Amino acid sequence: ETPVAEPESVKEETPVAEPESVKEETPVAESKPAKEEAPVVEPEPAKEETPEVEEEPEEEPFIEDLEPTSELDAALGGRVLPPHFQEIMDMLGAKDTVMLTMCKQASDKLLDTADKLIGRARDAQKTDGKDKMFTIDKFQLTFVIASRKDDKLSEYDRKENIGAMMFVNGKDSWNSVTLFYGGGDKLQHVHLQSTSQSDYSQMEWKYATGIGQRILAKRKQRGNA
Repeated sequence: ETPVAEPESVKEETPVAEPESVKEETPVAESKPAKEEAPVVEPEPAKEETPEVEEEPEEEPFIEDLEPTSELDAALGGRVLPPHFQEIMDMLGAKDTVMLTMCKQASDKLLDTADKLIGRARDAQKTDGKDKMFTIDKFQLTFVIASRKDDKLSEYDRKENIGAMMFVNGKDSWNSVTLFYGGGDKLQHVHLQSTSQSDYSQMEWKYATGIGQRILAKRKQRGNA
């Protein structure tokens, strides 16, 4: 028998890959513009109410006497002096003297201290009856508070002690003001003078320097005490 030919097997077709569908691009969302923030309006501070000022009643003018100004007041520029100094300057007046210079230039503290020393000297004299003195080196001025009469012996003692202060301070001239008081602490007389070494005899100056050396020794003892 003739062999029967077997039918050939049908080849399977390779499937054709279909092209992938193109993906639609998602549109990019446009960014929305940022909203501008509205400015914050700050509340205005409350205005303080200005209190109403009551008008003061006007004073009516009246007549006054002018305060008298003395020549001394003008020379001192209106400066008020301690009581003892005022009493001294009332007697000396506005003449250009070392006292006027001191009253114009010295500090209030120095004037007050010197004024108190005059009062203390007067109080001490009521007990011992002796002359007293103190010196303001800055103005080369010695105050002598006299307790005795203005006799020759008293004048000599004062001259020698003023010379001693001249020696102590190493000067060729010196100023002094001697105050003479009466009863009731009333100032009766003021004697202001300038003394130079040439006003002393050789013997007088030797005596003055001896007093000056004793004064220096006393000051040294007080300083070491």
